[in-house]
Amino acid sequence: MEEDVFPDPLTIKATERFVPYRLDSTKDAALIKKLHPIGTPIFYFIDADENVIGHMFGPIAPEFYDRWTRVVAESAKRRSTGKVATEKPILKVIDAAFALDLPTAMTALSKCNLKEEDASVRDEALMALAQAQLLNNQVDASLKTWQALIKLTKDAYMKSNALSNHASMQMMSNPEKSYSEFKSVSENKSYPEIDRWCAAYQMKILEGMKKRKGGGG
Repeated sequence: MEEDVFPDPLTIKATERFVPYRLDSTKDAALIKKLHPIGTPIFYFIDADENVIGHMFGPIAPEFYDRWTRVVAESAKRRSTGKVATEKPILKVIDAAFALDLPTAMTALSKCNLKEEDASVRDEALMALAQAQLLNNQVDASLKTWQALIKLTKDAYMKSNALSNHASMQMMSNPEKSYSEFKSVSENKSYPEIDRWCAAYQMKILEGMKKRKGGGG
């Protein structure tokens, strides 16, 4: 992120949609406790009252960073203008997920026919929901949502991100499945380079874990 994503012109332009702030564990302990991040890198989008209005798991490619900050900004605008009550159910999934309101998100999702929704919006809704479920410690539900996104999406950025997150969540519980998914990302040249690099790095971690478990050197 430091070397490839943040300095990229597309990331810099996308960041202008918000006021960037890097949390410091020594100075922002109260806010970190409130947000309870589950790992790094992770991005929270918050308003002036420290309410969560969006979230994003990294590392991600600059192109996807640009897209996701736009999705968060559009969601925040809908909520600030009171359009949430009249919007389509699939958009309600996004807005409720970003607000970490899972009951509302799931109710809205139940009203959607995912195969008939606009593919781009559907993918964004599933990703926002999977992230929110994980942030709310609903691990099994999050895994199922990532699986749905993997099955439905035709978008390379979405699929590589979903596969990577799904694999990361299974590194301890199902390392063989995790390794297979990371491998599918690392070997697919249509996926973003940063996703492929991170997947290859995670594969090395899993290989190391297997050696230690087997008593290898």
